[in-house]
Amino acid sequence: MTLHLWNGEVEAMGSKALKIGCVNITMHPDHSAELYKKLFTYVCSEKLRAKIHGKYHGVINTASYDNGSSAVSGSFYRFFDLPNNTSWVDLELNRPMDPDTDDVPHLPEEKKPEFRAIEYVFFVHSHRLFFNCQYITPASMERFLNNLFSTACISDRFNSVQANIEMSVEGLEKILGIAQKDRIKIFIQRPNPDDLTACDANILERFKNINVKNSTSEYKSDGSDITPDEAMKNEMNVALSNGYVTASGKDGEEKIEESTRNHPLVETVRYDSNRTTIFDLIFDVGINTVLKINARMKRKSHKSNEIQ
Repeated sequence: MTLHLWNGEVEAMGSKALKIGCVNITMHPDHSAELYKKLFTYVCSEKLRAKIHGKYHGVINTASYDNGSSAVSGSFYRFFDLPNNTSWVDLELNRPMDPDTDDVPHLPEEKKPEFRAIEYVFFVHSHRLFFNCQYITPASMERFLNNLFSTACISDRFNSVQANIEMSVEGLEKILGIAQKDRIKIFIQRPNPDDLTACDANILERFKNINVKNSTSEYKSDGSDITPDEAMKNEMNVALSNGYVTASGKDGEEKIEESTRNHPLVETVRYDSNRTTIFDLIFDVGINTVLKINARMKRKSHKSNEIQ
């Protein structure tokens, strides 16, 4: 089945639509394709759970590695984590239920309601996770993974593991398009070295030298429009995969606030479910998107070299 990518939307003959999100997963101080593979297989085998939001929790249910594609694929399970001490009401009797005298429902710990399966494909070399957005947003996936990776058993085996939403360049374009930029904030988590061009490697090197895992740069105008130089644009570009950028300003009399977090990278796919599977779609879109991210970094690096 041939898929055609047009401005972030994959078109194909079919009646169904699927939205696919992307999260960048980094690991420090050591990282490799083999370590990323071990990370997912370990989390899956241990059935580690973590909070998504509210009373919804999740677990990586399956993690199968394919040598040919160097990808781990499987499903996350999202479920409602109903505590045993939940208060109940009897609508027929129109009164609260007393756990000491009433037959209050109790679910076994291993049984969870409101189950949903979320398909994913994780490319271990580019350390990008692509997933079905039908039942989880990119922000919720980021939160879930960071909660999962912050558990002691993960820290003991893999040190620092961090998830960041992969964001669309549209967010940066909107920020740079603000007529009067009064404030710009750039937040960067320590990136993996394979995500950086030679022009950006000094960002990672500085992080290592001063022993920090993230940085925040804030810029306030002197009354004129902030005009980002190439170094500042490089930081913004790194933040697309490893943090975020926010800005505030004016367009005439209208006050404007923008954030790259409002523009996650989400690809929309139309497909025929009789001819292809969700996993095939996620894989194809993932390959295409990784190529686009790499091309964006190369274009930026080439432009920077021309200026220097």
